Amino acid sequence: MEIKEDMIFDKKRSRMYHDIKSITLFVPSTLPSNTSGIEKPIGTFKYSDLVKVFRANPENAIWFNAENDAQHKNLADAFELWLFNSYITKVSNAGDSRLDDIYGGAQQGILAAAQTSADLIEYEYNLWSF
Repeated sequence: MEIKEDMIFDKKRSRMYHDIKSITLFVPSTLPSNTSGIEKPIGTFKYSDLVKVFRANPENAIWFNAENDAQHKNLADAFELWLFNSYITKVSNAGDSRLDDIYGGAQQGILAAAQTSADLIEYEYNLWSF
């Protein structure tokens, strides 16, 4: 799954917001029926449309909390609260390229993703330093 979002800093509230724009589902490259060995996109969905579906189907759109059975949440709430684990695959650039394409390989792409994540954390931290 790939999530596209905008990071927005609200000057009035001094807060960083993550505005999810879309979610793309992929067929995993490791799936036995995927003979090409390449991730293939199944579909891209506008996040606001998915929220409506999640809210309309609360019995099926459940994020399971493995640590606490009393804290299962709706998938819309789980995305809003960032209860998922992810890594950065692409940042805005002129060529619309992924990090592994820019840096020349999967291993360098992973290192670039970690560095980009650290840079974003430092950027947000510096917003608070006066």
